[in-house]
Amino acid sequence: MFTNQRKPQDSQRIDTIIGPSSNIEGKINATGTVRIDGKYAGDIFTDEDVLVGENGVINGNINSRNVSISGKVNGNIICNGLLELLPTGQLDGDIEVKKISISDGAIFKGKCSMNLEQILST
Repeated sequence: MFTNQRKPQDSQRIDTIIGPSSNIEGKINATGTVRIDGKYAGDIFTDEDVLVGENGVINGNINSRNVSISGKVNGNIICNGLLELLPTGQLDGDIEVKKISISDGAIFKGKCSMNLEQILST
């Protein structure tokens, strides 16, 4: 669960959606929530959340507030809030997080560092 007690899937406003039949390359700079259900190659930068659906695949880096992974991410993540790796989620990359939750069945290959300055300031 994200720090404001809502599940990422319950997000009422998703500003950018890459659908299940999409295969996109590029760079996303957003101020709102981004949901990936298709294939995306490139980096994602947003002030809000990134949601990766069960069929979503990201080959690139993510920099956002919260990240929820049910699909696959191959890349590094900087997350200023909570990173959730759900049971079907796979992450291959290094992460820098404030908080992390890894569910049974999830796969994580990489290094994890927790930002102590953010943890101590809350």
